[in-house]
Amino acid sequence: MLKLNIAVVKRLFSFSFILMILSSCNDDKGKNIPSVSVEDTDARVIDFRPYARDTQKIEAAFETHPVMSEIFFHHILGLPQDDTSKMRQGFSDYIGLEATEEISQLIDSIYPDVQGIEEEWKMAMAFYHHYFPDHTSPHLYVLQSNLALANFLFENKDSRDAVGVSLGFFLGEAFPYVSLAHDNPVFSEYNSRTFNRDHLITKSVNAILDDLSGPPLEKNMLNSMIREGKRLYVLEAVCAEISDTAVFEMTPEQLQWCEDNEFEMWNFFIERELLYETDLNNYGKYLRPAPTSHGMPAESPGRTAAFTGYRIVDTFMENNPGLSFTDMLNMDNQTIYDRAKYKPKRK
Repeated sequence: MLKLNIAVVKRLFSFSFILMILSSCNDDKGKNIPSVSVEDTDARVIDFRPYARDTQKIEAAFETHPVMSEIFFHHILGLPQDDTSKMRQGFSDYIGLEATEEISQLIDSIYPDVQGIEEEWKMAMAFYHHYFPDHTSPHLYVLQSNLALANFLFENKDSRDAVGVSLGFFLGEAFPYVSLAHDNPVFSEYNSRTFNRDHLITKSVNAILDDLSGPPLEKNMLNSMIREGKRLYVLEAVCAEISDTAVFEMTPEQLQWCEDNEFEMWNFFIERELLYETDLNNYGKYLRPAPTSHGMPAESPGRTAAFTGYRIVDTFMENNPGLSFTDMLNMDNQTIYDRAKYKPKRK
């Protein structure tokens, strides 16, 4: 795996309306959406693609976007830092690759500009500012790194967080990701189903939330469930204008199955005494992406434990309406479970 400078990149994922003001309302998620405006945030979207395709723009890239340039040229492409001529030649070789040209053409056909991405990012960051008023909203850098990275969080030169997103991971059916699955399971069908425009903003926001959540404690399944539940709860709120199918990375049918079988899923975990299981080999299969959840009906999706964790956190927050998102994220997971008094009903 690519290793980036810890001082530069804070989190790496291996695998997201201008001048429009929302009034408080209920959407299909069944929750109140606060009134926010894109004017509440100064977050921007920077299109880095022109710098990634022209050897004559290397100096301009480092002058204008020094940290992003260091990440792209030295860490993603692996070009030498102390030899300008070799770096320029290596970059020229990269641009001349057939794969680079093919992906460039696909990206430009699907993303001729970043206007739509910027509208959605600014709205998500407006919600982010609402829920985390003490945090500066990160900028979003749009780039092409072929298939080296999907999303990552880094600190810009002004000590402001920023997110990088590689459009090569969001080409949808236009790119045969599954053909690469033999060498890398990241590109398996159940993973690559989300490599499209619908998931670009949610996956990019996830880079921020992964940092906010802190390192996983991995004490047991319950702790991991609620940690994932916290992230999904915040992601749904920040991406309030984006479908829950993108938030949970499930098809509409899979998400409906989870909602219809909430009691059965919980009973499944209880009966198998998985809540306090400490062996990741025994419970990780219910938290990671997968075609289905082991031991559950074939129509069940993967990550059923993450969905259950979300429902526990959702129940807890309903019982504590004055609690801030920051306080919730910092709260002990066992305490959240105890105070949620989560008892799903059979439908």
